[in-house]
Amino acid sequence: MSRTHQLLALLILCIGVVSCTKYDNDIDLDRTAAKQAELNKKIESYLADAPNGWLMLIPNPDTSIVTATPILFRFDTAKKTYTTKSPYPGPGAPEQYQLSSATGSPLLSFASGSVISTLYELGGVSDYYFKVLDAKPDTIAIQAYRKGTIYAPEGGTQLKLVRQKTPLAWFNADYDLVDILTADDSPMAQWLDNPVNLTFKNGSKAALQLVFQQFTPEDMAFFDSQITGARNFGGTVTAAYVNRSTAAPCVYYLSRNAMYTYVERYWNPAAWFQTLPNFVVKTTKSNYLLVRSVNDAHTQLQLFAVDKNGDEVITGTFSAAR
Repeated sequence: MSRTHQLLALLILCIGVVSCTKYDNDIDLDRTAAKQAELNKKIESYLADAPNGWLMLIPNPDTSIVTATPILFRFDTAKKTYTTKSPYPGPGAPEQYQLSSATGSPLLSFASGSVISTLYELGGVSDYYFKVLDAKPDTIAIQAYRKGTIYAPEGGTQLKLVRQKTPLAWFNADYDLVDILTADDSPMAQWLDNPVNLTFKNGSKAALQLVFQQFTPEDMAFFDSQITGARNFGGTVTAAYVNRSTAAPCVYYLSRNAMYTYVERYWNPAAWFQTLPNFVVKTTKSNYLLVRSVNDAHTQLQLFAVDKNGDEVITGTFSAAR
């Protein structure tokens, strides 16, 4: 027998032996599913055991923006719902979440129409499905499943949920900002040059001038039905005139504890939804400003915003011009 035929016969023999061998390391699907269910149950127990909530700080993809969006979650694991506090009041009612193992590892997903999914639509976060990378009683490390669009590869921004050991006071302000800033008799609604003066953590400063007006009921109905942020972020849509110019308003939102704007890329007039919001965001280096307090005369708001570490990175005032 030639050497070639000998090698061929030996190869066939080896294949036969391998095919008849039972591996001790065969995957036990039932055991794997049980382990996944056990891990998910542990994560659920962590989510439930947080009377002061879980804080997520979402940095802006634009590195010129110095703030991160703070969102405080409270999970009801029995009902599979959660509520949030943030600069954005959200839809109001509890939202649905799901913890599954559809990808082979724990996957935390938030329902469409939520603050998280709206941030995704506006480019503020790369997904609203998050892989759970690590879970401990006080911190849960997560990663956006995708890097952006539905066709983008896996592996987006890594974030953390941090269990709050004491109540968080950032969202405690509760003021009728729409009335304070737009009512006909309000000191803040009389002049075009109401100054916003901000100081950043590094010592630099920024300033602009704002006055707010309400849109008509017809405009409000359009915003609420069509514009993503108005529909899902909540808050009241207002017209903010910037730096004494009345040529066009910046679409700006007021909640009971914050004022915020963002670039809505798909709507016109461009000045309303893109140019002016972008100018405000670039000037203030933030999409939002939280309200710490309002004085009794309604002539000054104390403002602040936080960075990805939870430190106050912006402080300042918004005052009546006269």
